[in-house]
Amino acid sequence: MAMPLIILLVQVIFLYMLGGDAGRWGLLGIFLGLGVTYSVLSFKSPRGLTLPKEPLSWLVGRVNKMAERGGVREISLKILDDYIPTAFSYGKTVVLSLGLFEILDGDEILAVAAHEIGHIKNRDTLLFPLLMYGRYASILMTLIAFLLVRSPLLDSFFALMTVGYELWRSSYMREREFKADETALWLVENPLSLKRALEELKYYEDLRKEVYSWTFPSLSPSLERPERTKTGFFMNSHPSYEERILRIIREIEAIEIARRMVN
Repeated sequence: MAMPLIILLVQVIFLYMLGGDAGRWGLLGIFLGLGVTYSVLSFKSPRGLTLPKEPLSWLVGRVNKMAERGGVREISLKILDDYIPTAFSYGKTVVLSLGLFEILDGDEILAVAAHEIGHIKNRDTLLFPLLMYGRYASILMTLIAFLLVRSPLLDSFFALMTVGYELWRSSYMREREFKADETALWLVENPLSLKRALEELKYYEDLRKEVYSWTFPSLSPSLERPERTKTGFFMNSHPSYEERILRIIREIEAIEIARRMVN
């Protein structure tokens, strides 16, 4: 996590030194604005969420049991009133859409919830929003530098800093998705259930016509297809289903070997 802080600090120092009074006021505005926005939005939950009701109340105990197994306490489970199959997490809350219950069985639902518990355990629900706001800060500082500094060399420097931040952020977030999967495999009773859930969900990717928030860790990849993201300038910040399934198969094999050695 040191890299994004270094990039932002370098941009702040250069803009403070070379942007004059306007640059300093711009820095103050950026960080005050993003700070206030983060503070306000962090206390709001997405719309359409309800507590699990019959016949979904069985989930609460099972999800809490997995969370306790992972060392996470005071987990909250919410149901999203949406028939698009999706899941995400924020704070210490796991959100599952009604659409998941139409296409997945009980073990697969629990595997999806375990993935989101993995995000919470790994502190992604804190890190993802901070990384996104850092991205906004980097872009805004680059725009202010373009307006105030008016030096091709420094403009290029700021642009490279922003590109570097975005590349690092995308790579880091991809790895966090893999890590959430790895955590989930240790929490569920049947590790193959996560693989089956992803195999089923990949056929419903086109139904995700909107992303609830880029700052929420979620089960589903971006709407962009893998073949598009590989040829694009930026790496997709969410790995494809195929990549995750392959990693899950390898991780399950490693878990089985570890369990055999213990026994």
